[in-house]
Amino acid sequence: MALINKIREKSGWAIGFIAIGLGIFIVGSDLLGPGGSGGLLGNDEKVGVIAGEKVTLKEYQAELEQMQANYAMQTGRNPSEAEMGSLRDQAWNQIIFKTAYRDQFDELGLAVPDDELEDMVQGNHIDPVIRQTFVNPATNEFDKSLVIRYLQSLRSDSIPPQQKAAWFSFEQQLGPRRLQAKYENLLKNTAYVTKAEAQREYVAQTAKASASVLYVPFYSVPDTAVKVTDSQLQAYLDEHKELYKGEAFRRIQYVSFSILPSAKDSADLYA
Repeated sequence: MALINKIREKSGWAIGFIAIGLGIFIVGSDLLGPGGSGGLLGNDEKVGVIAGEKVTLKEYQAELEQMQANYAMQTGRNPSEAEMGSLRDQAWNQIIFKTAYRDQFDELGLAVPDDELEDMVQGNHIDPVIRQTFVNPATNEFDKSLVIRYLQSLRSDSIPPQQKAAWFSFEQQLGPRRLQAKYENLLKNTAYVTKAEAQREYVAQTAKASASVLYVPFYSVPDTAVKVTDSQLQAYLDEHKELYKGEAFRRIQYVSFSILPSAKDSADLYA
């Protein structure tokens, strides 16, 4: 079991993916954790959308429970709350792999056959995690014989079932990780810089120029030395009308007549 834990530390048991152009939408983990759906999701079971496909809360929880079960088999204990955050990310990444990337792999014809998987474990192209784990203490280098002996020991009834299950779970991760590497290498190899582009970039980075500049501040020129005509002012105004817009206004002239009677008006009324 100690060896399985060592493998787990090196691999992280996570399938990390670069989600570029796949339209991936992730809901915060506070909605996805235990009891997180209360009231916030309502009757809508959708917790996210990956490549246009709806991901339901039931689907996500099933993937998370599988991650928790694998963790318990590998470590012999249930995950802590801090470790659950990592497992939630891994569960979501696994759904991304199944929903979005699997279609991409199939369309491109990418696959990892059984003989390639065997080659990754005990062949000529060993998986980096296995290479870093099965190191001979005497030479401090990878030793393929240690891998073969360990695989043979798994056939023994003396090996705990949890340890066998943990190794099987690790092997199940090898294929997706290799597919990821193939896909990312394919994307990197599609980017190509021509010789002409490289030359232009080199010239842009290294070209130098010399210039002589005569600075004449405008305030050094007297106003009397320049004659601006009305036509020039009008032409400038026509070209820059947007800069000289004024607020609308009205001008009103009026005369006020009081309708209240004066003292004389009252005296004349009663005369």
